[in-house]
Amino acid sequence: ARHENWLHLRAGEQMQCNGCHTPQSTVAHGRPEAEAMSINAGAVTTGQAFLNTNPALFADAGETMAEVATRINGLSYPKPDIEFSDIWSDPALRTPDTAFAYRYADLQGAIPISQNCALQWQVNCRIVTNYPQHIQPIFDQTRQLLAADNSVVEERTCSSCHSMFAADDSLKVPDAQLDLRNVPSNEDADMLMSYRELLFIDNEQVLEDGAIQDRLVPALDANGNQVFETDEDGELILDGAGEPIPVFENVTVNASMSANGALSSGRFFTVFADGGVHAHWLTAAELKLLAEWLDIGAQYYNNPFDAPLN
Repeated sequence: ARHENWLHLRAGEQMQCNGCHTPQSTVAHGRPEAEAMSINAGAVTTGQAFLNTNPALFADAGETMAEVATRINGLSYPKPDIEFSDIWSDPALRTPDTAFAYRYADLQGAIPISQNCALQWQVNCRIVTNYPQHIQPIFDQTRQLLAADNSVVEERTCSSCHSMFAADDSLKVPDAQLDLRNVPSNEDADMLMSYRELLFIDNEQVLEDGAIQDRLVPALDANGNQVFETDEDGELILDGAGEPIPVFENVTVNASMSANGALSSGRFFTVFADGGVHAHWLTAAELKLLAEWLDIGAQYYNNPFDAPLN
């Protein structure tokens, strides 16, 4: 379960997480004096590997897998990047998984950590992801569409297709009803258009009579019958031709992202997965940054002191 509150520690104070928590559990966590003991008793014997794991990582009785890896490979220090190497698979039983890394250095724009922390992670290092500086540049980054011979067929950005303006500056409905332009929102001028479009419910739009307008459809009641305007007595209001006046309503477009985290933002990430309409358009480093930004709450300014004073 996702924590809805920050856990605060004093300088030098340490806290451990003894496994995952279930929503039904009544056992406290976050309070050292009330936490349950770990259910992991560790290895039952000395000198043997855990079942079906790499025999080079042999355990002493009572050791957990993490303690075994630390004793043999040395202590793993926190890093700003995600780096994976499959040390546990037994090569005699299966091919180890391919190593991979998601690094801030692979981002084309600003990175959410200082240069000092990028070189050597310290206890006082923090990522600070502000939407205008770190997320919007992803949508403004030039993407090249390559032919089979690697020649450039087209150059475009996310925000060029997801825009109210075509290449010739004529009006159009943004692709997928999603406007990712780097301009102030018409609903909140203190935020960029793309932020509001990604995280808030919106109305479907259409191009009519040379203008972008909200799409209107006939309103229906619970039984699927069309709704008409009525007066305070419930009687139909008629137009000049003696016909009832239909009631129209907007068509809702759900948000692509959710501040509840990356797992709740599948509508956005699915299009970049294998088989998706935008598969491989964003890099692994960009997708990782987007996911972690959503996981910490999708704040416009991760650091409130970076926000403009006005």
